[in-house]
Amino acid sequence: MLKVVFAKIGMIGITPMIEGLFDERAVRTDIVVRSVYSGCKMEPFDAKEVVEAALAFKPNLIIFVSPYLQGEGPLEAVDLLSKCGVPTCVITNTASKAVLDKLEMNSIGYIVVDADPMIGAKKEFLDPVEMCLFNSDIIRVLALTGVYRAIQVEVDKIINSIKKGVKPYLPTLILDKEKALNYANYQNPYAAAKAMAAFEAARLVAELSTRGCYAVKDAVKALYYVSASHEVMRLASLLADEAREIEKGKDRVERLIHLADGTVIRRLKLLDGL
Repeated sequence: MLKVVFAKIGMIGITPMIEGLFDERAVRTDIVVRSVYSGCKMEPFDAKEVVEAALAFKPNLIIFVSPYLQGEGPLEAVDLLSKCGVPTCVITNTASKAVLDKLEMNSIGYIVVDADPMIGAKKEFLDPVEMCLFNSDIIRVLALTGVYRAIQVEVDKIINSIKKGVKPYLPTLILDKEKALNYANYQNPYAAAKAMAAFEAARLVAELSTRGCYAVKDAVKALYYVSASHEVMRLASLLADEAREIEKGKDRVERLIHLADGTVIRRLKLLDGL
């Protein structure tokens, strides 16, 4: 049985739900999933502790999830993972070319998500309720624009290659709107257009929130920026939801479902296979 360990520092939209993508009904007998998490903190100490705890599980595969790979904490984790000898894939929301080169040189796979933006982390604005609302919106956008599907498909490829005893497949994927939508596989063009709009809106959120947190010095203007970023995230989630409803109206919602042995079956109509 393959042991897959998720090592997570910091929080992005991918973080809360990622383990469930690979055993959504808790029936798989071919893998065991474990998770180690530092919460929102992502200093070098947090990274070191999380990676060491992940390795203590003696994993066959490590999935490292973190925002901002250029930061000291994520870089510390990458350095440790590059020396551990365990097949590893990094999933993140932004990365410089230099960091991606470092991953490739150390045979670490990666999935970089363009539409997983920074939250509006100003102390005058962000409280726990606002954090939850933002993340619930972005989870919906990631689910309905193909991002979660891409992670499901690509990590399943890694798992299957390790199960077969061959050289592990390790993705080098930067998910822009077109690549993500290819994984989403919308059947209706209007649904696909709404999902693309949601993806692009989520990208705009990053521009607004980053400016509000770091670039805009006027306190009042900064609050407008971060508040506006959360309003755009909400609208993006509504657009993504409309795309899903179009597909449901035509009974054309694609589902890729894990069976107990890890095999994936495809369903398109609600009553397929009954």
